[in-house]
Amino acid sequence: MNIVICEDSISDRHKLEKVITKVLIKNNLNSEIILSTNNSADVLNYANKNNQITLYFLDINLHEKFISGIDIANVVRETDEISPIVLITNYSDKLSLTFEYKLKIFDYISKYDISNYEKRITDCILITEQRQRNGYINCLNIQNYSTNFSIEYKNIYFIDTVSGHHKLKIHTDSYVVEFYGKLKDILYRLNTDFFQCHKSIIINRTKIIGVDKREKSIILSNGYKCPYSLKFFHPNTLIDKNTSICYNNLNKI
Repeated sequence: MNIVICEDSISDRHKLEKVITKVLIKNNLNSEIILSTNNSADVLNYANKNNQITLYFLDINLHEKFISGIDIANVVRETDEISPIVLITNYSDKLSLTFEYKLKIFDYISKYDISNYEKRITDCILITEQRQRNGYINCLNIQNYSTNFSIEYKNIYFIDTVSGHHKLKIHTDSYVVEFYGKLKDILYRLNTDFFQCHKSIIINRTKIIGVDKREKSIILSNGYKCPYSLKFFHPNTLIDKNTSICYNNLNKI
């Protein structure tokens, strides 16, 4: 799991980093602080490209003229309804805005509540880790000795094998994730949008825009072409009343 911090006070940011690092080491967790910054633009840039479960710690009262932690949370929620967001604040009067914007905030932590500060941060991390182990709804949840992440089904284009390494690769629109696993085991953990089209490939049918029968390849909406084998897949099986896919030779695409 990725962890992102946005806090404009250097001392408060270092304090938060120290507490989080302590929790991760003590509990032997695979999570990591992927970004710690005082710049809201850094977080917004990350959020716009991110498709992984991320735990956000956001200072409500950033010293920027036109943006606050609540504004960042609002942008995150436009594309990500799953990742937990924790607001760090001393301004309880602003919390009503989170309900107004329906931001689904995970927790509110006061910087100066010394007796509870570390415990609340610890609880946020451990609860999020536990939820990820139990599995998020509509996500492929992967946890083993080397990695721990969740990716929403809708963001996966296809999954294929890494030759000779007992690894799989998940391909999304913006990144690729490698992890140890077997294709047949992963197939059973996916929803009905996914099917095996080749001995080494699982594909998301919602991403298909066409099939090239001459090349025996499936064309996806992001431009990828995945080979298929008639042993696993026949193009005609995709034709149903809910599917509008062009099955011409598609050499024009």
